[in-house]
Amino acid sequence: MLACHGVATECHPYNPLHKLSDIDRQRLAQMNTRLKTVLILLVALCVVSSDNAIAQRKTKPTSVYYPAPGNAWQHKRPEAVGMDSVLLDQAVAFANTH
Repeated sequence: MLACHGVATECHPYNPLHKLSDIDRQRLAQMNTRLKTVLILLVALCVVSSDNAIAQRKTKPTSVYYPAPGNAWQHKRPEAVGMDSVLLDQAVAFANTH
């Protein structure tokens, strides 16, 4: 039995932790604590975001808009709404042929 790291235990001679100073061991312990904290926060974030996604799926969808039947739609020239009438005519012709 050897006194390894202040504890009476068997210590492997090739154990890299055997060569660490007390300050290095403290830093390693701090990094482990930080890593555990980050992982806990990451898991909590995943749980909260999945709960939000489930809640959004359970909400009632908004009503779908259906225009009134007939010819009650507004009619405007393409230029009045900032469109190019030549390009619009080409798009309509393309849609009709395909």
